[in-house]
Amino acid sequence: MRITNQYKEKVFWRAFKGDDTAYVVGLKEGSIDPGKTDNWVDDSFPEIKLEAKTGQNLFATKVLAPAGRRFKMTDDLMVTASGEITQG
Repeated sequence: MRITNQYKEKVFWRAFKGDDTAYVVGLKEGSIDPGKTDNWVDDSFPEIKLEAKTGQNLFATKVLAPAGRRFKMTDDLMVTASGEITQG
């Protein structure tokens, strides 16, 4: 999975298992500065769900995209200028 940040602020992201419904314990997390890209590959999880928030860590307060939508580990994703996660 590759995720690019086109949002105007730093974005914190967390990935969850594709069948997760509680969204408490993430599999992986990271922060991406505007205009930058982050990568993560783990073959044990073919599908994941992502959340994106503003800020640098788990306690970021503004949720841009809540977890829920499924993506494939092989997808190239983007946090858009409006804060949505889309396939790019």
